Amino acid sequence: MTNASPFERGLLAALASLVAVARATPGFDGEALTKAAEYFIANPGPGVTGEREKDAYEAALKVISHPHENILALAQSEPVHH
Repeated sequence: MTNASPFERGLLAALASLVAVARATPGFDGEALTKAAEYFIANPGPGVTGEREKDAYEAALKVISHPHENILALAQSEPVHH
């Protein structure tokens, strides 16, 4: 997503973190999550006409459709800050 605001970047990072934890949960169907995201990428619906709209629409779906094991590895090696 080009020219994303700090809020949008933070939101996508938070989503990636949630996806990483969900995919690491025993019994979680990561393949179904990927298929659902890919379905919505392929079928954006009305209002997603230009390239900018398409990029914005797909940003979160692309985060969901990718595995993020590296996030958990990084998080486990860093101390927790509150």
